[in-house]
Amino acid sequence: MGWLQERVGADAEVPADLGPETDLLEKAVIDSMGFLELIAFLEDEADCTIDLMEVDPDNLTSIRGLCNHVADTVGSG
Repeated sequence: MGWLQERVGADAEVPADLGPETDLLEKAVIDSMGFLELIAFLEDEADCTIDLMEVDPDNLTSIRGLCNHVADTVGSG
């Protein structure tokens, strides 16, 4: 959540109803460039490479989907 708060800015609020299943693009929490920045951030934090061609795009737009994919990637590497 800290990354999201930094991304939307100090003056903006992360939506109160943001949850693990929230579609970050649909709710306009991040835009397409923000999505790429989030992927890069997760790759750096987890020391892994996220292959966007390997996963269902619907699973990459929620916090839970991203976390599950990173966990699977790290666990299999």
